Amino acid sequence: MALFGQKSGFLALMAAAIVLAPAPALAFSLGCPWGSCPKPKKEVFDDQTQMMIWELSHRPELMNLAYLQYFIGHPENEGVTRGSDRHYYWYKGPDRQLVYELIQVEDGPGRIVDSRMIVHLKGMGLTFDKIEKIFAAANATANANGSAGANGSIGGTNNTGSNPAPTIASKRFFDYYGHPNEVFVFVPNTSVAFSCPSNTYRLDQAKIVYRGAPLPEPSVDELAMAESTMIARARSAHLTNMAKDRANGKGKRKNRNSDVPSVAETAPMLMTRLQAQPFNAEAHLHLAQAYQKECRINEAIGEYKLALALSGDNEDVRNQSLQALRGMNLLPPQVPQPRRNLEIVDHGQRLKVVGNERDPSLDPGQDANSNDPTGRNNGS
Repeated sequence: MALFGQKSGFLALMAAAIVLAPAPALAFSLGCPWGSCPKPKKEVFDDQTQMMIWELSHRPELMNLAYLQYFIGHPENEGVTRGSDRHYYWYKGPDRQLVYELIQVEDGPGRIVDSRMIVHLKGMGLTFDKIEKIFAAANATANANGSAGANGSIGGTNNTGSNPAPTIASKRFFDYYGHPNEVFVFVPNTSVAFSCPSNTYRLDQAKIVYRGAPLPEPSVDELAMAESTMIARARSAHLTNMAKDRANGKGKRKNRNSDVPSVAETAPMLMTRLQAQPFNAEAHLHLAQAYQKECRINEAIGEYKLALALSGDNEDVRNQSLQALRGMNLLPPQVPQPRRNLEIVDHGQRLKVVGNERDPSLDPGQDANSNDPTGRNNGS
């Protein structure tokens, strides 16, 4: 009985301590070593991922490495995958988080009859209800703008006017592993299924599946448009990152939840741009600056040298490359050229040169020839 009373008294004291303890101390006691727990990371279903799922589920022929490289880069195992069954992987960040998978089956050389694109959605905060609203809104917008016709292709029949946008049809089921799924079908032979692990409401992946006749290759115009879009995105992301760094350097508070892509996210995009434009000096310069921010100094030096060699008449790229190489002590500091202060005057029957040469690196009042004891260079 006494033991029970002691235990009750101890629990009462602990409860009072928790109630009366300040928030930092309570956070420290609950496992936050710095006295305050970090803010939860913002869960965002970004526009690029949303658009890619939408496009591939309507146009399965875009599940093509030559097309996808302009949006998600090259897969890590592109050069080692062989045979009729191919499985490609895309990773992201220093922790090598798997973000994309592409599985393709051929019944002959270049004849892809089975294609599956897996997009991992971890950390995006998606649920079945959210994805239904997003797809319904996207379908209504696409039909109102005439960008998706009855067969789901871009630039199809315009459904504007009194005809309402068709209702999104979906089906929920449990897969082989007991995970809940919801599947949408927009075009024949193609479906997109969203799934989540057991005992959770957050979706973890989207799988676009095509099975049917051999898929055609993307057209030349589509590849050219994708390349130009990628170049514009790479340049914009790099310039935005540079502007953000300058703002942070001036003492402004860093925005940790900013939608601006990080340097680690833009580096693969810049590498893809460089593969499309291998002799573009600006592309080499931007990649070098991204490498330098990631402390990949040797790679940055190589890219700076290539940017300098390819700069040609581009003075901006040339100056930035020289400045970066000098900052890493790989080039001697710039020595200003002597400034000539000479004048030709009429001296009777002959011309005479008067004045001197002044080195701008000296003090403004110091003459470059003042220490010449012979007086040979003073113009007299």
